[in-house]
Amino acid sequence: MSTRRSLRAIVALSAAWAFGSGCACDDTPTKRNSEGEAESEGEADPCLAEGSDGGVCGPERLCCAATGDCFDDPHPAAGQTCANPSSCSNAEDVEGCAPGYCLGFADPDADAWDEDRCEVSPVPCACVEAPPLVAGLMGRHSSLAMAGGVAHVAAYEDEFGDLVIGVSEDLDQIAWSIVDGVPDVSPTNGPSGWRGGISARGDDVGNYTSIAIGSDGAVRISYTDSDNGTLKLARASKAADPDGGDGTGWAIHVVDAVPGAAVGWHSALLLGEGDVPVVGYEVHGIEDDGGVWHSQARVATALSATPLSAKDWTVEVLEDVVIACTGLCGSDEVCRVDGWLCAEELAEEECGSACAGDEVCADVGGAPACTAVVPDPTSDDVLDGVGLFMALALHTDGRPATAYYHHLPESGEVHERHYDGAAWVGSIVDAGDTVDVGEGLSMTIDASDVLHLAYVDAYDAHALVYTQWSESGGVLAREIADDGVRGEGDVHPVGADSTIAIGDDGNVRVVYQDQQSSDLVLATRTDVDTWEVSALAEGALGYGFYSDFGSDETGLYVSTFYYDALSEPPGGVKLFVVP
Repeated sequence: MSTRRSLRAIVALSAAWAFGSGCACDDTPTKRNSEGEAESEGEADPCLAEGSDGGVCGPERLCCAATGDCFDDPHPAAGQTCANPSSCSNAEDVEGCAPGYCLGFADPDADAWDEDRCEVSPVPCACVEAPPLVAGLMGRHSSLAMAGGVAHVAAYEDEFGDLVIGVSEDLDQIAWSIVDGVPDVSPTNGPSGWRGGISARGDDVGNYTSIAIGSDGAVRISYTDSDNGTLKLARASKAADPDGGDGTGWAIHVVDAVPGAAVGWHSALLLGEGDVPVVGYEVHGIEDDGGVWHSQARVATALSATPLSAKDWTVEVLEDVVIACTGLCGSDEVCRVDGWLCAEELAEEECGSACAGDEVCADVGGAPACTAVVPDPTSDDVLDGVGLFMALALHTDGRPATAYYHHLPESGEVHERHYDGAAWVGSIVDAGDTVDVGEGLSMTIDASDVLHLAYVDAYDAHALVYTQWSESGGVLAREIADDGVRGEGDVHPVGADSTIAIGDDGNVRVVYQDQQSSDLVLATRTDVDTWEVSALAEGALGYGFYSDFGSDETGLYVSTFYYDALSEPPGGVKLFVVP
């Protein structure tokens, strides 16, 4: 679950936003006596102390020039604050405002601040719409689909943990609206604003999005519900509105759930014949009766184009592997190296002596013992499992194929599975002879049913690998698309969050991140083992996160999440035309 910033409180009893400059003072610095009379010219005004931000009272309060005293600003700036009841002459007569509404001046031009007397002069108030909510950071876990030159981006919104969709006609301005995550409760903020004014958190949804647009123009999105550990599908009842809005009428249901496990990581969605959805994904953390933990690569295929519940899907397990219990044990447990089993952590004195530096005292087989443990994962770790960075594509005859990262301690492989008409079968595409390959994988299939894959070789300085594979011929080519060499011998780790496509000219293109410079990089294959590498986006911003290709009859496009620590929110989504 993500770390979230606290919401800005809406304070009804005192306005927190300045209506004007924050100080009712003359332009000329003047020292005044208690009656407000000027004593001498050119001396410092008590409201404008040198070096203060907005004067001695600060940028969000009013200063009385006659005395230098500070006051809360009673002005309810439109769309920002509610009125201080003390500034309303009829506050007691105004009945309780409806949810999402609060006290505001009946006359928007009314001024409740008497500058001469430096006090509030109450004016009539009424119930007005409360300030709107402010949307948070958009774009993590984003994916892209194109239709008629219009970009559709599915993404996660950090402030409230919602699934959102962004629609853009010009690749510049993105109109965002909410698909899932808003609970059915009364609003606290302006109902016409973001989330309909509902500040209460709902389920944390919208990680691992994958978006597709059907022949009917309607959007489908697969994603995870992190709070409930389920894979979900959202289907719009009509084509997305380029102007945004929440009126698309989303039908949402759970596709797959496994009690106690996280279902839907790395989801990949495609629409088969007749717009029938197919989703590939990982299930992480299935505990069997012996306390052993598993990861599974799964594919769910709908029984029709319009599934309404989990009963409308066929779920198949492509691969199952045993994984370490790191990050899966309870708060009072540790993950033992021996057997990858969780064990209750005990006080060290129960073991009778101090344990070694890499050991802790734990309940092992019903008795205290010092045991080596697997450390908890960090935010930078790629967790063990199978089905990571899942990719899906269709063969020319409509059969689906998938490729994914198989990751276990100190090893990584690229696996493929394809439907042969009766069952899912497959093989290892890249066995990881250099220890670990497959991170950040992406895949597409050409008109000859050849799989084109891009992924990271984590051993060879995190180089970007390109591989061709077919059912009949196996590996047809394996090339280093980008070795990360920059300048005079400087080697950058490259290849993260890759996305791969074949252009109209038949050339393969891969977009990915240079992890050292945080640039968005394009590698174009112009001939056998020949690649042109250039930056699509570089500079002060951090580019290249969650990149995804989208294409239609108008061309080839890519979306990427960028990070900007100096802005608020600190990032967003940018869209590019790919040459």
